[in-house]
Amino acid sequence: MNTDHQDIERKALRYAIIGNSIMGLAGVVTAEISRSDALLVDGLFSMVNLASILVAGYVSKQITRNPNPEFPYGYYANETLYVLFRSLVLLGVLSFAVLGAADKIIQYAQGGEVEAILHGPIMVYSVMMVVICFSMAAIYHKAWVRTEKNSEILAAERYAAIIDGAMSAVAGVVLVGVQYLGNTAVAGLIPIADSILVITLCIVAVGTPASLLRKSLDEISGKSCPADNVEEVRLAIDTALSTEAYEAFDLIDFQMTKMGRGHYCIAHVLPHGKVGVDALDEARATVVKVCMEVTGSSMAEVIFTSKTAFAEVKQEDI
Repeated sequence: MNTDHQDIERKALRYAIIGNSIMGLAGVVTAEISRSDALLVDGLFSMVNLASILVAGYVSKQITRNPNPEFPYGYYANETLYVLFRSLVLLGVLSFAVLGAADKIIQYAQGGEVEAILHGPIMVYSVMMVVICFSMAAIYHKAWVRTEKNSEILAAERYAAIIDGAMSAVAGVVLVGVQYLGNTAVAGLIPIADSILVITLCIVAVGTPASLLRKSLDEISGKSCPADNVEEVRLAIDTALSTEAYEAFDLIDFQMTKMGRGHYCIAHVLPHGKVGVDALDEARATVVKVCMEVTGSSMAEVIFTSKTAFAEVKQEDI
């Protein structure tokens, strides 16, 4: 990520710190006043976002550092680790909320009393949260596009803001609307409507952190990039080596993995006949340049060989 992109990312995160601080405090206070667990979950969600953003600022600085003897492959993995642990924390918050809501429903089913919700401040809170959340999502999206869609941090925060805004909107509508269902067939569920809402919101919200978790685990485990992305870079390298200046080289294999916004490319190149060291260095520099141009951020290695990467792998080992 270049300096301009880094500045764009940091500016967006500064707005996020302000927004999530307001939302987290408002959520906890309103939940205490209204006795709503759904709003408490909403407030905690914002608190988690705030803590994550503070960590994201540090990660954003780290991943721009150049490779060194201590970290020869750079610091791109820090971004993947950030997304991984952020997803785990969000899944933990959602799980905690579901267990608490389920316990309250069980108590009510066994004849226990449930505190009535005070609806007064809920709609004001809900409207304020929706405006802030979707405003931040728009800021994240604009910044993400301006960074050429390379920032995993901004993408994760955008999804989180959208989820938080949707949760606030649904919570407000349901908690205010449920008080008008006293003469309907579902009147008996009104005391636990808050708990039912918590479970429903958590089930809906779990998809995004679960998806980010799976994606992070794929990156950490070294899974290859999608075939279309790999083929795009491979064709670009093949085209570059097909020019007259590099007619002594053929690209015979190519692999690419991803860690955060960084790509790790390995090109297997076959030299024809005797090739000087300078020609080898020039061919390698061309491959590295192509990988950087196509992916936006990558490290590339060139292996001069006559064999493909998995030529000696047995079928039963695949």
